[in-house]
Amino acid sequence: MANKKVDLSALVNQVKKTQVETPVQKVVPVQKPSTSEKGLYVKVPSEMITFLKNKASLIEGMTVKELINTALVNVYEEEYNEFLKRYHGKVK
Repeated sequence: MANKKVDLSALVNQVKKTQVETPVQKVVPVQKPSTSEKGLYVKVPSEMITFLKNKASLIEGMTVKELINTALVNVYEEEYNEFLKRYHGKVK
């Protein structure tokens, strides 16, 4: 019985001597850029949703939301910039 204690103590001491120190890693939360988005509820026909999902799947990393936002920018960008000039005095 005493032999087991000695072996265990020797093993623990050996582990303490050969213990590898790992560097401390600092965890930094990912901060998303702040945006001034508002939710919008729109009823869209299910066939159109299916079409948009298929179209978005053809472009790597594209979501339906990004696809819709891109389409809105492409169609209304000039009018939107005019609106910003008139009402806010700035253009994005």
